[in-house]
Amino acid sequence: MKNKYSNILEIGSGNGYIGYFLYLFGINVTLSEPFKVKWPLEKIKNLGIKYKHINFLNLKIKEIHDYDLILITHVDYIFNSSQVKNFIKKCSKTNADIIYIGTSIMGPINFLKSKFCEKRNNSNKFIRVNGFKRTFGRYRAIGKLYNYKAICNTFKSEILQKQNWCWIHFIKNN
Repeated sequence: MKNKYSNILEIGSGNGYIGYFLYLFGINVTLSEPFKVKWPLEKIKNLGIKYKHINFLNLKIKEIHDYDLILITHVDYIFNSSQVKNFIKKCSKTNADIIYIGTSIMGPINFLKSKFCEKRNNSNKFIRVNGFKRTFGRYRAIGKLYNYKAICNTFKSEILQKQNWCWIHFIKNN
């Protein structure tokens, strides 16, 4: 069986764990972080995995063309809706699909719960500055604007700090 995605850019790769597993399955992966950091380079330099310093907001359409899939790992909460829209719009001009993975994507009940707790959250400077949350419906609407079908999934894991992990898979409509 041939994998639909043979060339993936992971934005927000952190320690590179997801990219490393994809690499083990024979997928060409480029890891990226917005800041020059030393730790992933030391871990992956002998493996043949590529690494780039990429600012999500400044990624050019020409650069996106190099990939079948853009995997955005746990950074969706940093960007406001117009920044997310602009990125998806850029991707729509290529053949790339997109997957967002994160804990700030939620269904309507958890979104309302987070709004109820917003006053408490606003006392935390990091959450206040970087605490954008969107619902599955919002992501579906953004995808529809740019000819993507958005498939939304969620799971809770004991291993992953008992948080709800969600992903939105934007697949190009033909």
